Amino acid sequence: MFGIWAFSSPPSAAQAQSPAAAPSGNPAPRVETVHPTQGGLAKRTSQPGSAHSFESAELFAKVSGFLKEQHVDIGSRVKRGDLLAEIDVPELTEDVTAATAALKQADAEQTQAEARVSSALADQKAAEAKIAQMAADVQRCEAEVSLAQKQYDRMSELNKLKGVEDRIVEERLCQLQSAQAAQRAAQSGVSAAEQQAAAAASKVTLAKAEQTVNQAKVTVAASALERAKVMLSYSRITSPYDGVVTCRNFHRGAYVRSPDHGGQIPLLAVDRTDQMRVVVRIPERDVPFIQPGDKATIQFDALPQRKFAGAVSRIAESEDPATRTMLAEIDLPNPDRLIRDHMYGRVDIALEESLPSVTIVPSTCLVGDVANGKAKVFVVTGEQAILREVLIGNDTGVSLEILSGLSPSDEVVLRPAGGLSDGTKVASTAAPAVAAKTH
Repeated sequence: MFGIWAFSSPPSAAQAQSPAAAPSGNPAPRVETVHPTQGGLAKRTSQPGSAHSFESAELFAKVSGFLKEQHVDIGSRVKRGDLLAEIDVPELTEDVTAATAALKQADAEQTQAEARVSSALADQKAAEAKIAQMAADVQRCEAEVSLAQKQYDRMSELNKLKGVEDRIVEERLCQLQSAQAAQRAAQSGVSAAEQQAAAAASKVTLAKAEQTVNQAKVTVAASALERAKVMLSYSRITSPYDGVVTCRNFHRGAYVRSPDHGGQIPLLAVDRTDQMRVVVRIPERDVPFIQPGDKATIQFDALPQRKFAGAVSRIAESEDPATRTMLAEIDLPNPDRLIRDHMYGRVDIALEESLPSVTIVPSTCLVGDVANGKAKVFVVTGEQAILREVLIGNDTGVSLEILSGLSPSDEVVLRPAGGLSDGTKVASTAAPAVAAKTH
């Protein structure tokens, strides 16, 4: 950002011959003047920076084996999920086959266990039904015993009265004894049915326990299958995001070692380049002023005709004690992929915008020392150099910000001589064009 000083016009010949001019024997000292430029100094910092891929990944083989296929090479454009390489690991394929068979076996055993549970439950229900049946038989036998007892008692009374023969009484006694035996048999049947029901309940408990064990076996087998599939999937190297292949260390047929088997060289490397990180280190003097969102302009040495506009995306909030600088990053879109990883350039960051209410003069206009933000300059009024106190702001060593005390119409002495004093008559001329740089 440049501001061009405004200057007063050179004196005319008539002015040079005016009566106000000093006698020829003692001419008035000649001074160069400038007009203050409207607007303050924008505080900026310009630092070297370098571009880096927004994301970068080194892709290692998770499993060791021979490189079966490599579908990409350096410079290949890839999409997220694209298959980049395949490693031949036949034992992992066999592990998947074995784990699949083990899972099928566990499923079959689980089905058998479920069938045993169903069978045991059916046996238990049958035993419980038999208990009910035997209980009904007991009740029937009790009724028959009661009937036989009554018939026997009646025949016995009739026999005492000589109403029936002894033979009939004996028959009724035999019937009573037979009914009592049947009753006892029915009661024994109830006990046996209860025992069968208890045994059936135990079988149900055992069958359910076996079912639980087989469920666990199914879970273990399914987990083993998933693990085998995951291990097999490691033989397929895929891209983690859209980008470009920047590194290839092996060729088809080479034996590739996984990191846990001592492999320390990545198979491939993929960089995301649709967006770049421009990394810049901010010197300590500018650290208090930089914030995320500050506008930035980047120009790379390799692309001198292009300027890229961006903004500070993040700052480290901590200085490096070795360099007394703080890391800042600028996210820069790279749709045409002109910016390459590690490109070097210059980063110009606007830390503070200029204030339109102040003016700028060259730093050489100052007279004497600065104290408490106050200084003095000579202003030409009429034909006299008047010493005026001004309040100063930023000073770049080339340009000086005047907060109050001057206006754009004032003629300020550019380089006041040592003998110049307040009220001295002077002859002023406009200074040659001088450009004031902002910092």
